[in-house]
Amino acid sequence: MSSMSNNSDLKTIALFTAVALATVGIVLLAWQFSSVLALVGMSLAVAAMLRAPADLLVKRGVPQGLALALVYAIGFLVIIGVAWFVLPRLAAELQVLAQDINAGYTHFQTRWMAGNSIQQSLARRLPGSDELSSLLMSGTGGLTQLVLGATLNVFDVITQSLLVIVISLYWSADKLRIERLMLSLIASEQRTRARTTWREIESGLGAYLRSEVAQSLLAGALLTVCFLLLGVRYPITQALLASLAWLLPLVGGVLAVIPVLLIGLFISPLTAVLATLVTLTVFAFLEFVVERKLYPRERYGSVLVLLITLIMVEALGVAGLLVAPPLAAAMQIAMTEWLRPVPVVAEAQPDVSLEGLKVRLAEVQARLDQVEVPSPRTQNLLARLTQLVAKVEHEGLEEGLVST
Repeated sequence: MSSMSNNSDLKTIALFTAVALATVGIVLLAWQFSSVLALVGMSLAVAAMLRAPADLLVKRGVPQGLALALVYAIGFLVIIGVAWFVLPRLAAELQVLAQDINAGYTHFQTRWMAGNSIQQSLARRLPGSDELSSLLMSGTGGLTQLVLGATLNVFDVITQSLLVIVISLYWSADKLRIERLMLSLIASEQRTRARTTWREIESGLGAYLRSEVAQSLLAGALLTVCFLLLGVRYPITQALLASLAWLLPLVGGVLAVIPVLLIGLFISPLTAVLATLVTLTVFAFLEFVVERKLYPRERYGSVLVLLITLIMVEALGVAGLLVAPPLAAAMQIAMTEWLRPVPVVAEAQPDVSLEGLKVRLAEVQARLDQVEVPSPRTQNLLARLTQLVAKVEHEGLEEGLVST
């Protein structure tokens, strides 16, 4: 008995050791291939976001391949259109912004040089306006360097974006086969529930991403028009920053309003107040009207978002602020579906009496008559079943058939 107990303990220790090593190995692989996993995750997110519009076109009679091509083409044209409108104007506004910062700094330094001794001492320690201009326009970390860095990285961004689109297209076009392959790794009794949970996550995450992207684009368009009408300085820059800040959870609205208020004060207090009120009105419209139309699901919990945000910011930095909300939405949907009790369906007892078999054979024959070119194999099988039922009825073996 002692030897059997020792063998059982050794097997348990070996099992726990294998599980621990496998877990460490998976974590190391995920860390090594984090960029690949990120591309796959973004591809699945894009596919989930564009699935509903493609399915809507399919329901209206458009072939699936053409529907996917149209949806992806429209999305690509929207991105190109926004970039064509924003980037040239953004570059011009950034140049004006650098000049205004230099002029304001020069005015501030001149006033302090004419002030008291403390102000003069501090002003002498500050860099000159020429040094600041050189830092802004050509120095390390300046605007020019920032633009050059963005230009150098543009090919990398284009390559990764193309990979994301290709992978998401492959997932959308071959979804059922990939799902079957993934579900084959799960125990058979859990596959139905896993499939339902996965599809609910995909549907909910797609609705959330469509809502957030639509809100960001709409915020940028509305704020651009309003800022231009109000005469706010740098309208494209401020609208772009506000639309991007709106994507951030919990603090996005506050971060978007602060620069609007501060820059508006350089023009006039009235402009600052009006620009701030317009920004808050647009955000309220997005929050209480647009989001409730595009994402009717129950919102994710703030505590869950806060916890995931802290973890993601620690792991990914600023990008974690954007990853946290969709991840929280996916986790909440998964927990809701997995904790939902499985309905117990009473299995109906099949009618194996002779009369029941004759009725079912008649139903099958009626359906087969509606087929233009029925399969010879099906016709042969139905004929044999009909002969067997007739034989049983003729020989009076109904009770024997029921008992078997």
